Amino acid sequence: MKLTHNGKGIVRLCLFLLLFGLFLVFASLNLIETDLLSGRTLQDLRARDDIEIAFVGSSVTVYHMNPEIVTRETGLTAFDCAIHSISFPGAMVLTEEMFKTSHPKYVVLVLEPYNLDSAKESEEAEFRVMPFLKDPRQQLDYYLATAALDNEYLERALIMRTMYPKSLRGIIKTHDTKKNATKAMEKYKDRLDPEETYMGSGFVRHNATKAKFEEELRVKMYRDYSEGDYYPLLKQTKVQIDAYRELVESHGSELIFIICPNHTSHALAIPSFLPYTQSLMRYCSEKGIPLFNFQFATPELMPCLDEYYFDIYHMCGEGADIFTSAFCRVFNAWKDGEDVSSLFYYNDWTYLDRLHALTNTWVWPDGDHFRADCNIDQHSTPEYRFLYVDESGNETLLRDYAEDPLISFDLPETGNLRVYARIVGEEQQPHVYYDYPKDFYFAKRFLALDGEEDE
Repeated sequence: MKLTHNGKGIVRLCLFLLLFGLFLVFASLNLIETDLLSGRTLQDLRARDDIEIAFVGSSVTVYHMNPEIVTRETGLTAFDCAIHSISFPGAMVLTEEMFKTSHPKYVVLVLEPYNLDSAKESEEAEFRVMPFLKDPRQQLDYYLATAALDNEYLERALIMRTMYPKSLRGIIKTHDTKKNATKAMEKYKDRLDPEETYMGSGFVRHNATKAKFEEELRVKMYRDYSEGDYYPLLKQTKVQIDAYRELVESHGSELIFIICPNHTSHALAIPSFLPYTQSLMRYCSEKGIPLFNFQFATPELMPCLDEYYFDIYHMCGEGADIFTSAFCRVFNAWKDGEDVSSLFYYNDWTYLDRLHALTNTWVWPDGDHFRADCNIDQHSTPEYRFLYVDESGNETLLRDYAEDPLISFDLPETGNLRVYARIVGEEQQPHVYYDYPKDFYFAKRFLALDGEEDE
């Protein structure tokens, strides 16, 4: 049978689409620059068949849950089945990978509110996970699961546009990492953060100083002034929770949720932070899923860990040790049938009611004045001290501490208006300060903050 001109065109189009689709599959699996830590974690995971308690999650699990302490204090062999940036789709595929070799008695899904305000998987997670999946069905399932959440099928298929190796060494590193991530991690250790040490079992110990975090906190944590106090779980999130539970229980494991503690500034600055947590707690209660919310940990269980953060979201190794030990205490008591509710605040109101904190401050132009504000607990009153700092760093006091957040000042074209903040009646915390315009425009540029421009 002879094809018409139109028929030949259709055949060519179909052939082109087939070849293009095959190229996308090849590129998505082979032209994405691989991540050393993700490759090492998955390589270690596949080599293990003795995991008795698995912690699944994103970077908070990587940095915050120390398997060595868990193994020592619970008697169960532990592993951090975790990769940076993943949410539920990534958790599903990593858990499936784990079940190929290990059948833990407990699977602990580690969450934070940022897993709940969106059902989507980030492209960064796809970049870290996809190149290391060996089962084509699993690769396809993961791609479809991630793309279905945001309908970005083509964008995710073309992820190599931004995630490709940028040099010949990057191409070689990608090949080496997929071949043997353990050897590649040693070979390319100059590309790793010198403050981080991979401790095995998926855990990374960070040994950072506070200076980096204090800078981030000082310029990034503005209060969100949006209204509303009801933030229900998204329908898609509930579907993913149910699917994950089905996966875990179908392999004979018991599912536990824990909410990882975040820095207090999130509780004070972001209206949805605690309500999303409450929404998850209610849903898990309805479904009969054990959940322990360590954001609500009482001082009797665990001290406030704010001083251990090396960036806005992650703690250094010392903080991880404290948090892990607190988890072990709760887990052991719960496993023995004890009531652990007294170790946690009941809800966000009881938690907030006991806070006594001022985390950071800022100042911005407000009409003919400058106005200061800060992230502070609901019972305390802040007071502010204003200075002018010239180009050489010399300070001129404009007004000493007072509760009035407004100041009139004709700011020169050079130099900064600096504000210090403290709780009334307490000594000043030296790091709680802010410079305008330097910090203000830095924050606006990188965070797209709303606010008036300085005229």
